[in-house]
Amino acid sequence: MIKLVTCVAASLVGLLAFTLEPAAQEPGDAPASAKVRLGTFDSRALAVAWAASDAHDRELEDVREEHEAAKARGDAARVAAIDARMRAHQDELHKQGFGVWPVDDILEHVEPDLPRIAADARADVIVCKWDVVYRAPDVELIDVTRAMVAPFDPSERTLRMIEDLMARDPVPLEELEKLRDH
Repeated sequence: MIKLVTCVAASLVGLLAFTLEPAAQEPGDAPASAKVRLGTFDSRALAVAWAASDAHDRELEDVREEHEAAKARGDAARVAAIDARMRAHQDELHKQGFGVWPVDDILEHVEPDLPRIAADARADVIVCKWDVVYRAPDVELIDVTRAMVAPFDPSERTLRMIEDLMARDPVPLEELEKLRDH
């Protein structure tokens, strides 16, 4: 009799477990109650933090040394090429720091930190805030800008500049190009 009760009890537990399991979902389906958490960042803040970072300073120092060596060798073509490259770099940083120009080159420097930043914010995805053209009402936006600039170890002064920048609208590209041309 005990064996029969044990078998019946085990069968009932198995049946109960089977009926309580959620219905199978198609790959990519989220449970109806799940909310997508979208981490967003202000790309301008990333550009400012990068431009003020020690890593960026080291890169610029390497270019300065290359420039000085080319000058010392009398390599006018190399000097001109470096000058042009640095003008383009400065132009790009202005577009990134004041407009909404892509910051893919800067993101490479924080790429190893992205999984941790997403996990800390409990974000499913991280995108530039200027790239979000639509979101469903049940998508929660989480600003991860401060976490994105942290790997550059920004000074208090740089953080204040970033906060001030984030309080303003980006400068349109046309306006930035006019400023460059003057």
